[in-house]
Amino acid sequence: MTSLQKQLAAIASHSHNELDLKARKTAHSQSLLFDPAVASTQSMDLLYQICLQGFEELCAVDGRFLRFSRSLFSPQSRSEDRMQLTAQASKDLDLVLENFLALVSSRLLLRPAVKAVEWLVRRFRVHELNTSATILAFLPHHTSTLFPTVLSVLPKQLPPAFKFLHSYKNTLTSPPLSAIVQQAIHNPNFFTVLNDHVLSVCKLQYHGTALLSLWASATAQAIDTRLSSARSGRAHVQRERTDDLLLQTLAVIDEGLKLRKVPECTLGCYLITVLLVSKTDLDEVTLDALMVAVVSSWSAKTTESGLECAIAISLRKERHTLPSAAVKQALQNNHLAGQLKALSVHQDVRAFAIGLIQGSLQYADQISSADAQSFYREISTANVLTSADLVGIYAGSQDSPGGRTLSSDLQNALLDSFRPGFDVKTSPKKLVARLSSPSVQESLKGGSYQSVDVEATLAALPKVVDLDSFLSTPVDHVYSAFASSFEQLCTTRHGLDGFRNLSAWKARPALCETLYLRVLCSSLSAAARRVAAKEIASHISGAKATQLDLHSLVGLSIAAIGDSDQKVRLAVVGMVRAIAKHPESTALSTSASRHLLGKQEHSLPCWSTNTLRAFVSNFLVSELEECVVDAEHIKRVIKSAMHGSSDHTEAGKSSQTRLKSAQREELYKLLVSHIDLNTDPCVKIKLLSIVTEVNKVSGRPRSAFLLQPFKEWVSAQVVEQSHIRQLQHKQLAKAFVTAVHPRDEDSVYYLLSLCLGSRPGTSTILQHAASRHLVELWPQIRLHVQNRVMNDTLSILATDGGPQDKPEAPDNAEALLRGLTLSSDNLVDMFSHLLSQFEVTDERVAKRRRISKESASAHQEEIGARPSSGLQQLSLGLELVDEAHLDANGDLFHILFRALRVIQTWQSRKRVDGQFLQVLVLKNLLALAKSLQASQQRVSFDTSVVRVDLLVECLKKTSSSQARTAAIGLLSSLSIWIPEGVLHHIIPIFTLMSQTTVRQQDEQSFQIVDRAIQDIIPRLVHTLRERKADVATSTEDIISSFAAAFEHIPHERRLRLFNLLASSLGPEECLHFILMSLAYRWPSYASVERFSALLLRQYPSKVALTSLRNYIDVLVQISEPDSTSRSSSISLPTTDPARSERMSAWLQVLCEMIKDGLIDYHVLTRESKNPDADEMRRLFGQSLEKLLQLPANFAVDEAVKQKCSNALEHLLKLLPFAEFLAAISPLLNPSNENVSRSILKALEVQLRFAKVADAATKQVALRFLPRLTSLVEAEGSALPLRLNAIVCIDRICEDYGKLDLDNTFRAAQIVAGCLNEKDPLMLALALHCLASMVDVLQERYIPLLHDSANAACRCLGGALEQEPKDIRLHNATIALDVALVEHLPFMISSTFLETSMRHMHLSAVSDLKSEANENRVHFNQVTAEKVTVQTVFEANRRTWDLAITSGSSALHESLDLLQSSIDLQPKSEISKHTRILLDSFLSFCDLRRRLTESDSVQAIDDTVVAALERKTINLLVTLILKVNDATFRPFFVRLVEWTGDLTQQYEQGKSLRRLTLFNFLHTLSERLKSLVTPYFGYVLETASDILRAVPEAAQATQMTHELVQVVLKSLISGFKHDQDDFYQAPSRFALLHPALLAQLTLHNPAPLTSLTQTHAIPALVAFASAVSSIPDHLTALNTSLLSLLKGHQPEVLAQSGSAPRAPHTNGDVPSKKTTTTRWSDKKTARNGKLAAVMAMRALTRELGEEWLGMLPQMLPIVSELLEDGDERVEGQTEAWVKEMEGVLGESLGEMLA
Repeated sequence: MTSLQKQLAAIASHSHNELDLKARKTAHSQSLLFDPAVASTQSMDLLYQICLQGFEELCAVDGRFLRFSRSLFSPQSRSEDRMQLTAQASKDLDLVLENFLALVSSRLLLRPAVKAVEWLVRRFRVHELNTSATILAFLPHHTSTLFPTVLSVLPKQLPPAFKFLHSYKNTLTSPPLSAIVQQAIHNPNFFTVLNDHVLSVCKLQYHGTALLSLWASATAQAIDTRLSSARSGRAHVQRERTDDLLLQTLAVIDEGLKLRKVPECTLGCYLITVLLVSKTDLDEVTLDALMVAVVSSWSAKTTESGLECAIAISLRKERHTLPSAAVKQALQNNHLAGQLKALSVHQDVRAFAIGLIQGSLQYADQISSADAQSFYREISTANVLTSADLVGIYAGSQDSPGGRTLSSDLQNALLDSFRPGFDVKTSPKKLVARLSSPSVQESLKGGSYQSVDVEATLAALPKVVDLDSFLSTPVDHVYSAFASSFEQLCTTRHGLDGFRNLSAWKARPALCETLYLRVLCSSLSAAARRVAAKEIASHISGAKATQLDLHSLVGLSIAAIGDSDQKVRLAVVGMVRAIAKHPESTALSTSASRHLLGKQEHSLPCWSTNTLRAFVSNFLVSELEECVVDAEHIKRVIKSAMHGSSDHTEAGKSSQTRLKSAQREELYKLLVSHIDLNTDPCVKIKLLSIVTEVNKVSGRPRSAFLLQPFKEWVSAQVVEQSHIRQLQHKQLAKAFVTAVHPRDEDSVYYLLSLCLGSRPGTSTILQHAASRHLVELWPQIRLHVQNRVMNDTLSILATDGGPQDKPEAPDNAEALLRGLTLSSDNLVDMFSHLLSQFEVTDERVAKRRRISKESASAHQEEIGARPSSGLQQLSLGLELVDEAHLDANGDLFHILFRALRVIQTWQSRKRVDGQFLQVLVLKNLLALAKSLQASQQRVSFDTSVVRVDLLVECLKKTSSSQARTAAIGLLSSLSIWIPEGVLHHIIPIFTLMSQTTVRQQDEQSFQIVDRAIQDIIPRLVHTLRERKADVATSTEDIISSFAAAFEHIPHERRLRLFNLLASSLGPEECLHFILMSLAYRWPSYASVERFSALLLRQYPSKVALTSLRNYIDVLVQISEPDSTSRSSSISLPTTDPARSERMSAWLQVLCEMIKDGLIDYHVLTRESKNPDADEMRRLFGQSLEKLLQLPANFAVDEAVKQKCSNALEHLLKLLPFAEFLAAISPLLNPSNENVSRSILKALEVQLRFAKVADAATKQVALRFLPRLTSLVEAEGSALPLRLNAIVCIDRICEDYGKLDLDNTFRAAQIVAGCLNEKDPLMLALALHCLASMVDVLQERYIPLLHDSANAACRCLGGALEQEPKDIRLHNATIALDVALVEHLPFMISSTFLETSMRHMHLSAVSDLKSEANENRVHFNQVTAEKVTVQTVFEANRRTWDLAITSGSSALHESLDLLQSSIDLQPKSEISKHTRILLDSFLSFCDLRRRLTESDSVQAIDDTVVAALERKTINLLVTLILKVNDATFRPFFVRLVEWTGDLTQQYEQGKSLRRLTLFNFLHTLSERLKSLVTPYFGYVLETASDILRAVPEAAQATQMTHELVQVVLKSLISGFKHDQDDFYQAPSRFALLHPALLAQLTLHNPAPLTSLTQTHAIPALVAFASAVSSIPDHLTALNTSLLSLLKGHQPEVLAQSGSAPRAPHTNGDVPSKKTTTTRWSDKKTARNGKLAAVMAMRALTRELGEEWLGMLPQMLPIVSELLEDGDERVEGQTEAWVKEMEGVLGESLGEMLA
């Protein structure tokens, strides 16, 4: 292919060929809503209406669409063609379309939106011309089912950015998100297109959640993957990849962050920014620009996420200071400090906060002072910045030239955060020097602050310290000053030496040691603690034994060796080893001065030297290495020592290293004393964590030792709480309460007092800690202690508002009780305590009580006060039971019943509204009942407490659905344990249920009803059976109550409820009673009938049959005159109308149940292996027997008897066929008409639908025929019964008759005898039955043929004679005739067929339904197929006159019969009877004449006559095609002669026959063409006579015109098909020439209306064409026409009236000199002249130059004609001249001049 061809092909591929209809149809069929086949047929108007409706609905949802109603959806858009627009107009349209697609994208899951886009696809072809915009609009919904449809309409060539959709387009599947992400990673074009689209949509504010979600997800994943892949390769390659990505991304971020009105887009940009910042090394300029853009984009919805993004950027900056624009914008946020504090939990915000403060100081002149001061104030209290951060900020602020001075708020916050002991007026430089500790230096990232000024720090310390020991001193400014200075100075040797040599230590050297010990156990830096341990170890090594306080050292060493820092632990190990390796360790005294604690009055317990040495050497020293590795190991060491075991030592030493009980107690007391005496919270916390690992010491719980320190610490909180940090206080409180042991009752009671807040000095933190620990300890506390705690707590609730000094105590008590995990025993004790105060004494005792009026009123006041005072306690107790997850407990069940009695007593006396309490107690009882049932415990219930009457009373009086539901559920459970008590109240229970609960709509209520029925009813049934009582009668009240509620039960629950009720009562005993109750209560309720059948179907067929038998049995019993009903709720009324109506309702339900409720009986009884088959047959027989007894009780009630018959009919239908026949045989009795008819109807249904396969069953059916025929011929049989019997005979014979022809023939004889009946229905059924038997018997039916055929004729005649016509009898007769013709065609004679056809003609005349017409047509079809053609034609010939008399319908059917007979018969059969057949056609061809002339014929329209004639001619042509020429020629000659056989007075008849003849000849010529040409020789003379004999136009009749028209039409056909020069013979030419020429003057030549133009001229032209090879013939024609043009009469026309001359022997007519004469009538001359000109024109067009060869003779005449006075002639002549010039190719103007 050349380059030019490629270019042309490319242009062609993008071009639109408007003339390519197939392509246009294919394009129009592309649709989002319709199949292509449907879419291709839709017009634009229809499509516009559909899509406009969707667009209008879209406008109602979003008003922004309205602006498109004037462009895309305007009425003018229906006719707009995009291909015809200019370039600018097309560009503008593209913009509008893309805007609409962008706006509608977010709503494309709505049907109206898809309809609107459908218009864009079908009208504007956006899928082809705006492909990218279309894909981007639908891409957010790529997982929906709509997207594959969109792919199906996209063009084959997709834009480069969307090439990846090709594979999904081919398979019509949706692309997953991963595919889109991959494209964003590897296809930069797609990445750019997607970003540009999102930004443009967001700028227009057309964005949607789906689009932005897809964009953010795909872009973030793409950037993340591309950044990860950019890290591989060489450095310059990585740099290039990263730079490319940044160029693509930063511009998108910048544009996106400007769209503050689109928060979703801004959030996506934040995500992308965080990815870029975290995975790339951006320079400071870029980071500052991003910071400014991010902070500037903050809005109310994006501030939090934007702040996180800004924090992430600040962490990547080398300089803390933020840009001025970012600082200015950020400080305008009034809640910035609070937001930073919230984010500091999971994110480092220090860098951002420091940068913000430093930026505000650096750019002070550009930032609002008020905003900065507000931020300083808030950030100082937010605890976001550390001390080191504040030091750095403070130091920098002092030296910033021209900067803003640090605010007083920030300065005060900074100074307040330091430890006390400093002078706030100290210079900033000194302050910085003092506070720059190593920990601060480590925390400052790259900060360059001043070094520590040792001299200044030492000089700032006090010279004299008035303290005995730092260990016994609370946290004050003195200790803080020395500890802080030590923390700073210990990092350098110079500083440490200076600290050792302080003047404060000279007077009291041990004071320094106490400082080191306190620092060692404090929360100072690890370096300070490590140096302190080393200093203590050094002091121990150089001290004398009497100078060491071993009790303090060992105790504090134990606390310090569990330090969290390993280096500190290692230093402490050195200290312990120093103690153990002291040169005088063996002489270490435990009685040395205890100056380290500084409180001689609080001396530590005495610890013997042996105990001390054994513990240090055997427990501490041996485990030091493990303690260094594991900080928790010291706890295990102490626990092992206190428990007297030595698992940590070697086995050989275990007996020697074990401490004795007294030693263990000494050791524990020592540790407890340290907890008590040390004031440092850190020491207490560490020691408490150690001692709480020990549960018991010398048989006493640990809390027995710790309780006193605990109390002292709590009481001290009033004094010292303000000096202890909040965190340490919380930790210490937790440590103390954790030490409480559950077996120590005093500690538990004390803990309770703390929980309730009843102790002085109890803080909120301590109270919460105590409550949490008490909740944790609760399961381990002894039961009696639990009960006391619980009752004490409840007692607080008894006083309204609690104690005066503790108003919050009740709230605390309630919160505590709700937090405890109460056991059943706890609750039992609680309610026993509560109810003992509120239970009402027995009323009989109250009556005997003798009281005065005053005491009585006081007693009443007391009784009235009890409910109000105990209501809160009881309510809380019930709520606690409700919240507790209890195990099964019978005692609690009993006591809750006592509570229920108390509550209902209060309600009955109307003192309180206890409905809420009632619901609570019932719910709790129900939950306990379920637990008891699940546990299967044997519980002994006290019926005096567990009273069913309480629940029944609750059901009666409560208005709460919850209480009612719970009560019913509880009754269900009680029915298992105390059935006698429940059964005593069962009737009220279920009466209430039927009136209330079952009518509820909620599922829970229905489940409760189910539960009640399942649990209560079986117990009742069991009890009744034990008493040998009738279950159905005993439970009739329950059943009646549910039946009465039937209408009110929700429809979807009725079946389930009554099914459950019947199953619980026992369906065999009570199902029938339920069904009868339903029908009794709702006799006219239609749904009850269907429901009863559906309910019966829920049970096996055996159970259903049993219920059916019982149902019928009850009906029989209550219908007996002297019977008494077993049920008080089901009985018959005494009055006859009501009695009949009630029984009819029951029988109607019975019919429905039999018809639809026993569907499995037929199947089950046929299975031989079914064990229930025999039982089911027995039940069926009993049901049948009972049902047959029922009509006798209603002998005079026809309605009930009819219902009984219907029920019997439905019942019999259930039987298998063989069993059914055996069962009904003895029941058929003519004397019992209704029953017998019902049985026969059931048999009919069985025969109609039963598919019998086994031969034995078929023989059973045939053997049943005699039983049926006996009913037919029995004298006493009623007519309806005989009719039913004939129908059954018909079905049996039709299905199985061929197996026993003899039996079938005998049945046919009996049925044929019924044809003598007079009843029309009997005759119809008998005829139908005989028709079936003919099919079965065939030749065996011949003996009955004559009689049955004659009877059928009589029946048909009678059916047509009577009024109204009996259509059923008519169809039955035709059915028999069809059967006889079809199966016995050889027995059909022309006489029989004649008779049948006569009746068919009469039927055609009758006004019958279309069914009768179809039956006649069927009869004709069968007759044509089976009967010989000779018989058919003979019968038609004989009935032809009747058919003509009957009208067009009969004629049509007769002709159709003949046509079908000829079509179906082969040529060989036709040739045998050709003569007879053709002879018959002479009468058929005379149809037109007879229809026209006969007075007896019904008026038939001419069009109908023409149609019948055409059908006759076609029939004759069909016959002729099956014969040869030797046979047809004589017939044709005879046919021509036949047309003139009529006498002179029947000229009209001759014309009508000739009309038929020439119509036949025309049809034959058109069919056989040239083969028919010789046959025209027999009709030319006749045709010439017809044409010559035509009178003037004014005198011509319609028939004459029609005849001439047909003759000319036939001649034209003959002329056209003349291939043998047949018409060139002079004789034929001479015969036809004048006849045809005469037609030009005999008719009015008005154009398009006369025969002249439509037939005469075409005939003359066709004749000239046929004889054109003979010039003389053309000359003669030309001469004659020229004569006419001159206005003369040619010779041939002058002689047209005379008889034709005799031809010569050669067949030619002798020539004669042509002469002309003038026309006697000028009008005739003008008409002839005009017709001649028109003929000349036609001949010129047909023959051309061959005709114009005689032009010289024509020219003079033409010149005259051009000047003729008749305008018509002149006009035609001018047209003729033009045509001649066209043929000759030259102008005739000179010749005509």
